[in-house]
Amino acid sequence: MITETGELNKRVRGLENTIRELVTPLAPALLEITGISHVSAAVLLAEPGDITRFTSSAKLARYTGAAPIPVYSSDKERYRLHRGDNRRLNSVLYTTSIVQQRFHPGARALLARHEPTKGARGARRILKRHLNDVIHRAMNKDRASWRDHITQHQLAT
Repeated sequence: MITETGELNKRVRGLENTIRELVTPLAPALLEITGISHVSAAVLLAEPGDITRFTSSAKLARYTGAAPIPVYSSDKERYRLHRGDNRRLNSVLYTTSIVQQRFHPGARALLARHEPTKGARGARRILKRHLNDVIHRAMNKDRASWRDHITQHQLAT
């Protein structure tokens, strides 16, 4: 049993190293974001496919479940998150928001500013929506560098 666990841990480390080698050249801007690991970046690259199909960060937010949807069941203006989303991407956003809440001063300031009026969950929703915008910009920036590499490769051959 112990040797099996050791072998599985060795395989996991090997897969993580492979993911790190594959993702690092593809997503340098994405990896600069606090809370985005190589595995999270791999999920962000693989799940939505081509980022250019999301012409705005709002469309990506709808796909990831970070887009607020109005709830009209009472006289109060309330919002909830879209439930017909990609759960893996939503999980990456949630994990990134938790890490940023702990380690990023800008995220802590944003949460502190919105918690009195929106509550803890509402403030975290705002942070997730903001992170979605940051991730969309980073993925488009990385995608632009891919085109440069492809062009350079085609000119070399």
